[in-house]
Amino acid sequence: MEGSLAHNTLHWCLFPVHENTHVPNLLYEVHKSRLDLQEAFPDPLGMNQTAFLNWAQTFLGKEYSIGDDLPNRFKIKIDPTLYSKWDSFSNGQ
Repeated sequence: MEGSLAHNTLHWCLFPVHENTHVPNLLYEVHKSRLDLQEAFPDPLGMNQTAFLNWAQTFLGKEYSIGDDLPNRFKIKIDPTLYSKWDSFSNGQ
């Protein structure tokens, strides 16, 4: 039973919020809990989806000490300009 619960929980975490987005539930919950992300990506399921997923693939593992495996499951192409944009934003510039 515990293995099944863990499997179902992981499945929910990685499953998209809805059928028209690639943003998984876990990442959307992180977004809802952080004002900095809400300001940087006001529409994470729409217009800001690609940038938000790029942020997640680059920073989620580092900021939450979860390693690289989970963010890599988002399988997105990283826009190199986002590194400098996020660094500037997160440093208050």
